[in-house]
Amino acid sequence: MDAIAKILVQSYSVINITCVRYVIQVFLLIIICGFHLGKNLFTTGFFVIQVARGFLIVGISITFFVSLKYLPLADATAITFISPILTLILALFLLKEKIMPRLWIAVFFGMIGVIAIIKPTGVFFSPITLLPILTAILYSVYEVLTKKISATESPYTSLFYSAMVGALISSLILPLTWQPPNLQQSFLLISLSVVGLLAHFFLILSLKYVSVSTIQPYHYLSLAWASLIGYLVFNEIPDSLSVLGILIIGFSGIIAVKLESKK
Repeated sequence: MDAIAKILVQSYSVINITCVRYVIQVFLLIIICGFHLGKNLFTTGFFVIQVARGFLIVGISITFFVSLKYLPLADATAITFISPILTLILALFLLKEKIMPRLWIAVFFGMIGVIAIIKPTGVFFSPITLLPILTAILYSVYEVLTKKISATESPYTSLFYSAMVGALISSLILPLTWQPPNLQQSFLLISLSVVGLLAHFFLILSLKYVSVSTIQPYHYLSLAWASLIGYLVFNEIPDSLSVLGILIIGFSGIIAVKLESKK
């Protein structure tokens, strides 16, 4: 999804991308789930939290998409990986989750990998890196709120409110930036919407069955994919320390998987 967004932001407005993405997702959810679930798709016992999640998802999209316009895909992705640490802290205090030492160890190794990737590039202290940092903060709060309501709230309802609020908020700014997408942009927008919808569905579904702290180390595995796609699609070649960082991050994910399987 991030690779698709990086391609789009080079020629299309971030606000346009954000709004069209969520409008498409709303229609997809109504078409796929509306006839089956009926009014249950809209029924929620956590209206305020659902709206707050919608505001957060808009902020996540805009800050990260803008950062993709100026930063390499792997760098922007890596900076957002302060999120697992923030999420563990929020889960500890807000959800009262018991954080096992194995999770802190896996996340710690992941953070070392992030530092190895970011430090050599020289972009870590650039003002533009504040955007993916803000993305990470918003995403951590989003995950904790999603977990808070996941036990009783339908994943489809959570998806619908995120998309609907996202569409409504971004549409307020849309008249200032709107331009019709060309054929290629239209295809990418539809692809972005579908992939994003599936990604958030599986995230919400996973939080229904496991603690928010359990899934944090697995986030680091996506950096390897971001680096590979950055190389294949955008010709972004990582240096030796970046490769080391990717390997360390992959190792942290393997630690989490192995330790989880022994529970």
